[in-house]
Formats: sequence, structure tokens, C-alpha cells
Amino acid sequence: MSHTIVAIAAVIKSCGDARRRVRQNKKRCTHLVDDIEALAPVLETVKTNEVQHAETLKKLMRVVEDAEALLKRQSARSSFILRMCTSSSVAEDFDDIDRRLASCTGYLTLSQSALNNAMLSAMSPRAENAPSRESPAPPPSPPPPPPPKQERDFRGNALHDGDVEVLRSWRKRNGVLAKLWPIDACPTTWDGVRFDSSTPRRVTEIELSNKGLGGSIPKELGQL
Repeated sequence: MSHTIVAIAAVIKSCGDARRRVRQNKKRCTHLVDDIEALAPVLETVKTNEVQHAETLKKLMRVVEDAEALLKRQSARSSFILRMCTSSSVAEDFDDIDRRLASCTGYLTLSQSALNNAMLSAMSPRAENAPSRESPAPPPSPPPPPPPKQERDFRGNALHDGDVEVLRSWRKRNGVLAKLWPIDACPTTWDGVRFDSSTPRRVTEIELSNKGLGGSIPKELGQL
């Protein structure tokens, strides 16, 4: 154990001895000595890093020395009038030592925790820089292809798949443009397209608009 920490430990022991001899402010003295003796585990933790905590340990040494002197003053006999006159200043002395003691203890604890974390990080750089062994995430799936454009009649109603294929085939072979009303809801005739009275209705005749051609609708289209 380092010289400064050994010296602090010796003063802590002396404070414990002084508590047994106090005659005034016994409760305050007991509370103060309990706080001072609680420094032992903190000093044990920081003893391997005394250089980093040198300034704080010096401040702590002055605090425990002041505490020892205050405890010794409480063991002296004094008159009631003197105690009444000095009670306010004595209370301030106890409060000041408590505040300084808490400040040093808190700083030592936090700084030692930071040093421990830094040493752990320095000892395991490979673990931090090593590539992850987890399986790589699969590449994102390509977006689904857009749905095929659906043939629609003049009102925007979608045509049935079978109707579309037959109509496309017929258009390709004849090079004409035909209009087709949806079979499930249509009048008997419309704009050159005629239907029979069956249910569902069948296309019986269609007006061919390319080059003024006319005539009956092809057989396959009439079977829709």
C-alpha cells in the first residue's frame, strides 16, 4: 500500500480511538467517525492507481486530519456557557468536514471507475475490432414486379383475362381496333358492338375501325 494511503489509514484509526474519549457532541462525533471508517474499502480500491489519484488523496488526507483535530477538541472539558457560545461554530465545522469528505469520496469512486473501464477497453482491442461472427444479413428482396397493365373498356372497367387474350389475338391478326363492353353488365347494343340475349351475353357483331373494314366478328371472339 502506498505511503499516502497508509498515512490516511493511520489517521482513520486515530479518529476511531478519539471517538471513545469525546465528551461533547457525541452523536455528531459518532456519525463523523462512521463516515471516515467507511473510507477503508474506497482506499483499498484505489491503492493500485495512487498516481492518478494523488491530488484527491492529498485533499482527503487534510480532511481526515481536520476531522481528527475536531474529535480531539470534543474530548476536552468545557463549561456550559462556553459550549453554548461555540455550538454554532462547532456545527459549521462538522458540516464542513462532512461536505469535504463526501466530495473526496465521490470523486475517488467515479475516477477509479473510469480508470477501470479504460483499462478493460485497452486490454481487449481485438474483441472490439474483430468482425462480427454473426451471419451476414441477406440482401434485401427485390421489389415485386408491378402488376401487368389490365385492359379496360371505355368506362375504365377491367376486362376478364379470357376476353383480353382473345381480343389481343384477334387484333394482332387483323390489325384492327375493337371496343368491347364488359360481358357481365352491358346493353344489347353499343357503338357498333352487338350482343345476343343469352346470359351471359355473347358478342355477335363488332364494328371494325381500321381502314373502314366491316363485317362479322371472328368466331373466337364471339365465343367469349
